[in-house]
This record gives sequence, C-alpha cells and structure tokens, in this order.
Amino acid sequence: MTRKQDPIKRVELADGRIRYRFVVDLGAKPDGRRDQKTMTFDTQREARAERARIISERATGTLVRPNKKLTVEQVATEFLTAKADAGKKPSTVRSYQDALAPLVDRHGKLPIQALDIRHLEALRRDMLAGRTRRIGTGDLAPRTVNLALGVSTMLLKYAMRRRLVGHNVAELVDRVPADPDAGSDRAAWQTADAVVFLRGVRNDRLHAAWMLSLLGLRRGEVLGLRWLDADLTGERAAERGFPAGTPTLAVVNNRTCVAGKIIEGTPKGRGRRRVPHLPIPRPLVDALKALKATHAAEKLAAGEAYGSCPLCGGAHVVVDELGAPFRPARYSERFEALVKSAGLPRLVLHGSRHCAASILADLGVPDIVAAAWLGQTDVAVTKGYQHVMNDRIAEASRSLGEALTG
Repeated sequence: MTRKQDPIKRVELADGRIRYRFVVDLGAKPDGRRDQKTMTFDTQREARAERARIISERATGTLVRPNKKLTVEQVATEFLTAKADAGKKPSTVRSYQDALAPLVDRHGKLPIQALDIRHLEALRRDMLAGRTRRIGTGDLAPRTVNLALGVSTMLLKYAMRRRLVGHNVAELVDRVPADPDAGSDRAAWQTADAVVFLRGVRNDRLHAAWMLSLLGLRRGEVLGLRWLDADLTGERAAERGFPAGTPTLAVVNNRTCVAGKIIEGTPKGRGRRRVPHLPIPRPLVDALKALKATHAAEKLAAGEAYGSCPLCGGAHVVVDELGAPFRPARYSERFEALVKSAGLPRLVLHGSRHCAASILADLGVPDIVAAAWLGQTDVAVTKGYQHVMNDRIAEASRSLGEALTG
C-alpha cells in the first residue's frame, strides 16, 4: 500500500534555515477559479495547526480569506450603504457616518484585516485628548468617544458576517466611563420659566409651535406636523382611540435636515409608532385655531406668492408668512432668541423636552405614561430627561424640618 504523502513539506532555505510549507485550497474565487495559497511556518507544529484551522473553517463556512486590498474606508462605505438599503433613516445613517469619521480619517486606507486593537486604543486616547477634532479644540465628551467605538463595533460585526475579518477588535476596547455630573451645569427650566415664556410669546405668530415644543414634541415632529394631522374638533377621536370629542394630533410626520437636505418621513424611535396619537389640551387647540386663521389671512394677502414651493401651500402647521416650512436650524435659533429676549435662563430647543418631562414628573404622572407622551420606549431614557423642581426641594425642606422638630 502506498503511504499517503505528507501535505506539509520540509524546506531548507539558502541560509540553511528549515521551514515548513503547505499549499491549501481556500475554495472558489468569485470568478470561479480555485483560490490556493502557499503558507510557510518556522515549525511543523505551527504549520499543522494552521492547516487544520483553515480546513475546519472552510468546511463550516467561517473561513476568512486573506485580503490585503479591501480597506477600512471601503468596508465603511459598504456598511453605510447596507444600513440605508435596510431602511435606516437618513439621519441615522448620517449619525453612523459621523461616528465613523475619526476611524476613517485616520485608518481609512488601512486594509480592514490589518486593523487591530492598538489602532483603536490609540484612536480612543486621541479622541479623548481632542486631537481628532475637525472643528474647534478641546477634549471630546465620553459619549462622543463611546459612540465612535460603538459604531466601529457595528462596522466590524458587519465585516465578520461578510467573512472579511475573523475578529471584532473594537469589542476589546474599553469604553470611557460616563461622567455622572455631565450636564449638571446645564440650564434646567422650572415650571414658572415655561409659563413666563409662553405668556411672553402669546402674540408671536408661532405661539402654537412654541407650545408644542414645551409640551415635549421633538423639533422634527413640530416642523413635520401638517394640518391634516390635527383634529381640533374631536371628530376623529374614536378612530384614534380617545373619547368622542377629544381634540388630537397624529404625530406621524418628521421634518429634519441631513447634510443640508430636508428629509420628511416617520418620527424618530419606536415610541411614536406605538403611540402616534396624542390628545391635546384646550390652550393648544385655541392656539392652533388662531394660527390657522393667521395662515388664511397671510395667504389672502400674499396671493400667488404664497406657497410656491412643492412642500408649501398650507400643508404644514409651522410655516413662514409665505407658507414655506421652517428649516430646522432657523426654528431653533428663533426659539433661543426669544428665550434670551425674555430674560430667562438659557435653554436650547431640545431642553424644552427635558422641561416637559420634568413637569410631568412633578405632576406625579407615571414614568411609563410620560415616556409614551414623549414618544420614548425606554423609561430609563425618560428618567434621564427629568430634573427636580425647586418647589419640591422647598417642600422636602419644610417636611424634614417639621419631622425633626415634632
């Protein structure tokens, strides 16, 4: 019987060193040709172990083919395209792109299979030190660094599913501990601040919009609201799941700006899809009716000049004097200007959602109900929006004093 030839060959190099070499079949290439690779090791043991690993992974379909050409940047582009094709919102895809920017800027030309933990740990250090900033100076927040590491982990998971890499090195990088006091110096409105603001803007043509924001709607939800979504008479209350005659809003459209382009679509998060209809209080009904009358008067005065763009013509609730919907940045800037002119603590527009969440907590509304109102699915997120009202601190002081003095 002929003895089977050992596939691992003993090779003597010109300088007298002994190496061990084998040729392994990695399977078929995309063009149908066989992909064979010659591998050489210092010891026979290493050669046998590697050959056994390759044969096993080829059999189970987990083999990663060596590829020195496919770069981090190319895989990142494929990853973002795949996310867009899977139906991720343009704003979400853009956030992934921004989070990957430090990695792509520094290691975009590196073969994806050459990316290792040292690259990512150095990137983490430099992000914390602010050395990766494109604009401005100073350290990056832990949340920004962790977001970059998180999306890098997603990228490499995608690469693993495609058998482009064998390991997810981003999972091995320690995340930055969150600062428990982060944002503690950020202005937090009390209920009285919100009342003063709304009273101060009651004659502003966008009074209804400011009320919507302070009721906790996201900017995109306010700007995406259309008149067809607003039932101010309660005629559609039953079909929306509320008692007859209840005025409601359908929060089903979102208007955002991504990379300079206006995008309209469904609102952010699963919370709004679970609770898309909200009953609205009488003051908001009155403000919306007044705004609708204002629109009618402005349209009559402007004539043919009113609503000349495809998304205009009275479709949206928040529009300018010629019926053009507001750009998100302009809406935020106008809110902050009104806050400043009112002499109130500085508050960015998103802070109005935090204010609404805190008022709901102050009123004793259960967290699960507050989360539904705000369009959130995670009650923990809702809790993170809330801050303690000063009146409750004063009550605590009185109660403790009374208890301790009998």
